[in-house]
Amino acid sequence: MDEKNDFQDLDKIVIGSRRSGQPVLRIGFQMQVYLRGGHLNARRHAVVDALSRFAAAAGPNITHVQKHMASRLSRVPAEGAGALLHAEVDAIDPETELHGPHLTDGQTPPRWQAAALLQPERALPCDLSVAHLAMPATLAREDPDDLIARLAAWCAVVQPLHGTAGLAPIYEIGMQQRHPDETWPLLSRFTGLDYMNAFTLAARGTDQIQGVNWLTCLGGPILDGLGGPEGLADRLRQAQDGLAREDADLPVLHPYAGGVLIRAGTWPQLGDRNAGGPPRSYMIVAAALRDLLFTAYPNKPTQLIRVPRPLDAHAETLRWITRFDAGA
Repeated sequence: MDEKNDFQDLDKIVIGSRRSGQPVLRIGFQMQVYLRGGHLNARRHAVVDALSRFAAAAGPNITHVQKHMASRLSRVPAEGAGALLHAEVDAIDPETELHGPHLTDGQTPPRWQAAALLQPERALPCDLSVAHLAMPATLAREDPDDLIARLAAWCAVVQPLHGTAGLAPIYEIGMQQRHPDETWPLLSRFTGLDYMNAFTLAARGTDQIQGVNWLTCLGGPILDGLGGPEGLADRLRQAQDGLAREDADLPVLHPYAGGVLIRAGTWPQLGDRNAGGPPRSYMIVAAALRDLLFTAYPNKPTQLIRVPRPLDAHAETLRWITRFDAGA
């Protein structure tokens, strides 16, 4: 059964480093999407536009911007960050330079954050780029319908290939792999948590997905391969027949221009293994899309989730990726 209030206090939790005690992560709400064509100026401008829209909606919560190649944050200009970020796109060589626009509230770890890593042309054909948003978890609890409408509009601008959104550990940009001792106990217990772990190099040339969550985003190319919204709905119905219970909160489709968001239940879930296990609605989505899931992770430390010793990173990564499989 969907429990509305099982994450109502998450915004108050900040987890510190076991070594230094310094705050390293919090639990919030996150969307991460993957896209093609990150080297194209039009696509880069579209992503910057989407990040700027998020910042405008966040209002005074977004206070800082990290300029291209800067090591420190700067205050967002009074007129907003949009003009600055668009000017950076025009100044950067898309053939050779990564572009990493980054907006944040300046906190460590942030409550509000928007960022992207857009691959240059030299990365072709393995050019999968990534964009993500982070915000307080209570936004999904208070008005999930409004949040989904906003995220669908955001996806219509970005035009991702695929992605996910849900409750997740939130870190400063680039720090998600630095804290396995603090992160892994959360991921191994709370199956509903998503994880910002940009696809391994081995996956970048494929149209396979990293996983599913409360919201699973499928862009046009993948959706077309499933037979469009009707084919996707058929898959969900078939998966539902084998997994649904009377009290299950069943998946719903939220189309947008260029793709669809699959909503696994009214609210996002933590999926505590000690109190009910993986959310049934997440399992239905996972079963419907199981053949799209990327599992060919090479046994190389740089391409796996970092886990505490003596755990095996390859085995634990695959176990986490398939955590919504029936019987997992």
